[in-house]
Amino acid sequence: MHANTVIRDNIAPDGTNLSPMQISECRLTLGFIVGRQGDLEQACSSAWTD
Repeated sequence: MHANTVIRDNIAPDGTNLSPMQISECRLTLGFIVGRQGDLEQACSSAWTD
């Protein structure tokens, strides 16, 4: 999924967020998609990672 690629590409090897807004938007999008599929627990986990 594109959002996972964006997250992976914008985190430095030391864990620093290179584009915090872009990463946040992708995490929220992933959480929204999973929530629409009915898995609220996974949705919250997707949106609130690190």
